[in-house]
Amino acid sequence: MINIEAITGSVKCKFYDGTHDDDRNTKRNIKKIYEVLKEKEDHYKVYLREEMPEYYHFNDNPFITPIVITADLGWSLCTNKSLTGLEEKRKSWLRQ
Repeated sequence: MINIEAITGSVKCKFYDGTHDDDRNTKRNIKKIYEVLKEKEDHYKVYLREEMPEYYHFNDNPFITPIVITADLGWSLCTNKSLTGLEEKRKSWLRQ
């Protein structure tokens, strides 16, 4: 699992369902967020919307966030919130 929120650290941004939200702090920090994510790129790829590879077929879609992160095969993206209670959930799955 790749905790994107832990990677962005002190850079102010919000996440919505694993994607960056369009709040004022995030809009001001797009370049900084991108640079931090790109610098620490490991088992994921980060793109600015305008730089998305053509094979994704949504470069020009206005509903795509300014930063797009894709996890490598076998990896998943998460935030601190999505990790909350994960250990308890794992234990309950094992008991079933």
